[in-house]
Amino acid sequence: MNYSFLKDIVIGVSALVGMVLGLYNLIRSIKKEKVKLTIIPKAIMEERINTENGKPIFMTADNDFSNYHSLFGFEIINKSNFTVVVDEIGLIKKGKESRIVFPIPILGDKGNWPRELNPRNSFTVYCKLDNIIKAAQKHKIKYAYAKTSCEEICYGNSKAFELLKKFANKNV
Repeated sequence: MNYSFLKDIVIGVSALVGMVLGLYNLIRSIKKEKVKLTIIPKAIMEERINTENGKPIFMTADNDFSNYHSLFGFEIINKSNFTVVVDEIGLIKKGKESRIVFPIPILGDKGNWPRELNPRNSFTVYCKLDNIIKAAQKHKIKYAYAKTSCEEICYGNSKAFELLKKFANKNV
């Protein structure tokens, strides 16, 4: 009996499986090296003072903009497997993809800017609400964004941010 045909099929299937697994590992490796930031715009609903250390505590909501405060927050979460440095935050305008930058945002923990962000950690920056409303009235705002020191830009949106844009456009 001639088994060379069966041997060729087994070798071909093995080569195909090896090629598919190689491509899978390549794609997985590329995804591991990609910067992954999540930006969540949040309305500040209430401000309190922490009795233990005297620092302000902000009660936030990413799905409501009914009881607004003088600040608006942007939570930035690093979902990458490595540390990144966030050095710019702001808003993206519709159309030209140009940016409105908040040069020195307010950091809730009084940390340094630009901010080094370890994997699976987050921080929140705050900006004056009236500045955001003026920008939204003057320009069509699309998203919030954060830029890293390696020029990677990640975008974010939330229901509170959409409600803020509607509020700004109503009060032009």
